[in-house]
Amino acid sequence: MNNFDHAFEGIVTSASSAADQRNIVYTILSDKIICATSPMLLDVGNIVAIKAINSEGRPRIEEMEIIGSATQKEIEDALGRLLEKVDIKGNIAKALERHKSAEYSKGMHKISEAIGKAALAFASAYLSGAHIIVRFHNDCDGISGAISINRALAKLSDMLMIGKPYVSWVMQRGIEYDAESAYSDIMEFRNYASATAPILLITDFGTAPGSGEQLRNTEKQYKIIMLDHHPPYNGFPREGIINYINSWDYGLDSSFTAGLLSSFFAETLADIDTRDMIKASLVGDFSEYADRSDELGQKLSIVLDYLTSIAGRRGSSIEKLTPSYADSLINNPEKFASTFYLASSSLNELLDLGVERAKKLNGDIADIFLLDFSELPKSESGYPLPGRYSSRLQEKLEAINGPRTILVLHYGSYITIRLPRAISGEAKLLEKINKILESSEYAESGGGHNEAASIKVVKDNSGEVLAMLLKELGCHT
Repeated sequence: MNNFDHAFEGIVTSASSAADQRNIVYTILSDKIICATSPMLLDVGNIVAIKAINSEGRPRIEEMEIIGSATQKEIEDALGRLLEKVDIKGNIAKALERHKSAEYSKGMHKISEAIGKAALAFASAYLSGAHIIVRFHNDCDGISGAISINRALAKLSDMLMIGKPYVSWVMQRGIEYDAESAYSDIMEFRNYASATAPILLITDFGTAPGSGEQLRNTEKQYKIIMLDHHPPYNGFPREGIINYINSWDYGLDSSFTAGLLSSFFAETLADIDTRDMIKASLVGDFSEYADRSDELGQKLSIVLDYLTSIAGRRGSSIEKLTPSYADSLINNPEKFASTFYLASSSLNELLDLGVERAKKLNGDIADIFLLDFSELPKSESGYPLPGRYSSRLQEKLEAINGPRTILVLHYGSYITIRLPRAISGEAKLLEKINKILESSEYAESGGGHNEAASIKVVKDNSGEVLAMLLKELGCHT
């Protein structure tokens, strides 16, 4: 029990919903931020005098009274005083100094102003208790950035809070912010009332045609922050997203990964070091900045890809993967070692089979290796998934065949393509995919990077689309 010699004042800035009012969690701004249940029913904007808090387990206010109502300016002033303690400008300076020797350092300088604005919007929402949903792509690049952000929020909570606001973490299996995801978010946000607009943060996906309608409509209901590195398409509704940060808009490219963007964002929120997650992201996404000889980066990327592959699948011990779970596992030497052994054993066995079974074809600018992923034996865990596997197999095929190597891997309703950066300018992969989408009634959607992309095909019609793709790649069969 924390007892105070005199009552201190605070402003209620958010409230969750609950069937039992005793379980409603309120956020109250004072010299510290209090996230606690209350013996009284409160409204956003109430000024309260708090006399005692029980901080054992979930914090509970034991004694309090309502003494008035705050104006919007009073709320903004109280939040502003707390935001000064976050020191976003100072954190940016520290992050730039921390990474000054890295190849990607110049890119960080280019995006630092935009990152600072997005971090300020995010911190305002978090400190005021507005509900936040973070959606991250289900691969190493996506979750590495989510882990960094979660670490930053933990540090902010330790610095400024008694208790902490609830943040929802959602692993996204597709590259689109689809209608189902948007509906789910709208329903969840309705369970909270707050003085500051709620936030949806999207990292490593969403810059895709299927996201457009949802992004246009939902920005009116909650604020969106997007951190992405996929090439924007013509007509993407970026103007409706207040904080849309894409490496391509700053003279960079996909090598400045979403995990790198999100980790820099995290270091802007709090003075933390995310270099381990940046290493994992760069290696996992085959960035030109990746140090392929870095053992930790290699191991982390494989383990994080493994966790995002198996989570939520039938028979998996991980029903829902959160950044805190993944972070605790990689920081447990015994669990990390055993998970890496399981993942790397499965991966290496399938890579050897892939090299053996891929059919080599002649193309105009490169040798094309064609492989049906469904013909490979499936592991019990479900790892590796085709997308991760194709990137690793591409790397192995290049080591054997040289840089003029393209991998086309097909499985069910999907075709995935991988090729090296050295020939991506000649190949113009995304242009070819867009041409196929326009001309084939069987190609539903597609996109990605110029070095790594995929096409979704109408069920049982992959043969025709595959033939069109091979023709576009100049394949002579």
